[in-house]
Amino acid sequence: MQNILNSHLRVASLLTLLFICLFPLAGRAQDLFVSDRANNRVLRIGGKDGAVKENFARGGPLTSVNGIVFGADGNLYVASEDGARVLRYNGKTGAFLGTFVPQGSGGLKGAVDLRFGPDGALYVTDFPGNQILRYNGKTGAFLDVFVPGGRGGLNGPIRMTFGPDGTLYVGSFFNNAVLRFDGKSGGSLGFFVGPGVGGLRKPTGMRFGPDGNFYLGSRENHEVLRFSSSGSFMDVFVPSGSGRLRSTEDITFGSDGNLYVTGQETPAVLRFNGKTGAFMDNSVPFGSGSVRGITFGPAPAPLAVQPAAAASP
Repeated sequence: MQNILNSHLRVASLLTLLFICLFPLAGRAQDLFVSDRANNRVLRIGGKDGAVKENFARGGPLTSVNGIVFGADGNLYVASEDGARVLRYNGKTGAFLGTFVPQGSGGLKGAVDLRFGPDGALYVTDFPGNQILRYNGKTGAFLDVFVPGGRGGLNGPIRMTFGPDGTLYVGSFFNNAVLRFDGKSGGSLGFFVGPGVGGLRKPTGMRFGPDGNFYLGSRENHEVLRFSSSGSFMDVFVPSGSGRLRSTEDITFGSDGNLYVTGQETPAVLRFNGKTGAFMDNSVPFGSGSVRGITFGPAPAPLAVQPAAAASP
């Protein structure tokens, strides 16, 4: 009888382990982090209920917050636009860890967006300086001007993303286009989205979606546009006014496959169906109309699996 019981326990343990391996995030959605420029704060929002958990980032010269990104070290990096610096916060507690990129380092005039590249370096769009700067991803030391103003038609770099092939895609704000640059050399690869294609007016947040297509915020017409992986215009994925979206700012996809969008004049984080673009809900209403960067936190750690009881000899 004891042997039969032990056998059942082992089977149950194996089934539990299999379930966790196949569904590692089941019921444990990632938390969402949002930079609220109007109140100089970064909010942490619960991935399950959409409720604001806390003012996450604490301390340091946290002013004019914009782009935010998690590094490979698990910490949160925050662009201080008018402060022309990048700050670092403990990714678990929100404690201030220090200024990662000092004010004005490498000629930085205004840090807007942040991305860690395939090489591990930190890339920063300097909107007022009309350039993309590169910094050591571990120390924050200035490395080089990765893309100078004017290269490939760059005029007002705002938000950016790295593609699956390591190519850097950058929104060129003042000529209503998206440019491509070699992810290793910074050399121009030409237009990905030509000026005004698809009705683009002031490009903002951009991401490659789970379907491999390219999604792009269009600020002045309050839309999210969709392009193929080759840059061909497909459709207006989120039409103007859907969910009361105003002044599209940043976008990202969640682990649920849906699209999350912020807007400079939108007092909430909006969620849209990741396949159809249909408005779903105000995922995070919090009353501020100057929301900028958005990112999901690191994936939750796997659940611990209790070993099955040892069989009797």
